[in-house]
Amino acid sequence: VYDNEFKLKNGFKIKLPKNKINENTIDVSDNFKYLLLSVPNYPLSLWDIENRKMLQKYEWHKGDILSVKIRDNYFLSGGMDGKIFLYSVPLKKMVSRIAKYKDFISTLDMDEEEVFAGSFDSAVIFADLSSLSMRIRKLHLHKVIKISNEKFLVSSSEKSDVIKWNKLDKNLKDKLTLYLEIRD
Repeated sequence: VYDNEFKLKNGFKIKLPKNKINENTIDVSDNFKYLLLSVPNYPLSLWDIENRKMLQKYEWHKGDILSVKIRDNYFLSGGMDGKIFLYSVPLKKMVSRIAKYKDFISTLDMDEEEVFAGSFDSAVIFADLSSLSMRIRKLHLHKVIKISNEKFLVSSSEKSDVIKWNKLDKNLKDKLTLYLEIRD
């Protein structure tokens, strides 16, 4: 937490190696108790914010981790290796490999039953947590940069489109395509 002069008031600093900001990924639990942090060439780490200490490092991915998501007692990581892992916060360990996809995993979200992921090749991946079955949809025009499962399940591509998904049948519910008009 910062004050009006942007000085750290309540919190802690983490010294990490130099990195490229667009390759970092971070998420904080809803109750602001846990922090997930990944930077290039450094293991994924789970932090206890209140006690200001690292709880665990995770080195399951080969290559950089591009997306993390924490929800309740679980969190996800997805990376350049195309793998998605599910971890237990109370157990502090990886509990399942959700999926292996052919391209980078760029964004993640989840609910109690499913994992939702976006990929560099424009795919949206739906993975059932109980059966670990996957369904892949390619309706975006460009790399998927964000997937969000709040009030609605929505994904967006790097340049031009936003899709609202029907979570039951994994089909397009609504799509907004944006174009940049270029004039001479």
